[in-house]
Amino acid sequence: MLGFTGILGVQYTDGRFSGLNLVRAHLRNDSIDFLTKNIGIFLSESQSFGPVDIELAARKDWRKLTPDLWTYNRWLDYVIPADQPELKELPVFEQLYVQLHTSKYPKSETKPFSASFGATWNLDNNYSLALSLSRNQRAAGVRELYAFGNNLATNSYEVGFAAYDRSGSLRLPNRPDVMETAKSTNLTFRKGADRSSLKSACSIKM
Repeated sequence: MLGFTGILGVQYTDGRFSGLNLVRAHLRNDSIDFLTKNIGIFLSESQSFGPVDIELAARKDWRKLTPDLWTYNRWLDYVIPADQPELKELPVFEQLYVQLHTSKYPKSETKPFSASFGATWNLDNNYSLALSLSRNQRAAGVRELYAFGNNLATNSYEVGFAAYDRSGSLRLPNRPDVMETAKSTNLTFRKGADRSSLKSACSIKM
């Protein structure tokens, strides 16, 4: 279209992560698997208009991160004494289970969007002036969302965005859908020759 050439693609990823909060897992054997499904659509195009080269790119993602919680029956076996199995029939336990686990490990659904624009003006054989604009979004990872407790590898105590309500006196609201957004502008002047080169750049990031 309009002489642009490039690529349009779709990416699908499906993963499982189970190496989080293992320091606490021995207390109740309650290690959690985190399931991630992501669909991404991306476009990259370029075109030359005389001495000016134009590049465009964009990407849109739909990501769902779901904690694979204990099964209800497994949880009942933990909280109800073995000599009182009749308590498992009480509906109050199912309500408590849903309330406890959905607040402790809320799902995360995000739709990050990134786009960039670049233009290079080739002044002559040795000089060029380039301008690039970008806006990038990144969804928080499993550790950034659900970490809670000591990390022996880094000798630090971690509290994820989706684990605030478990953090004692902090009592901050959970933020399972938090995203990081970065904006940048770069202006670059280049001089190239057989024996010498020069590069001067100005960058603004937000």
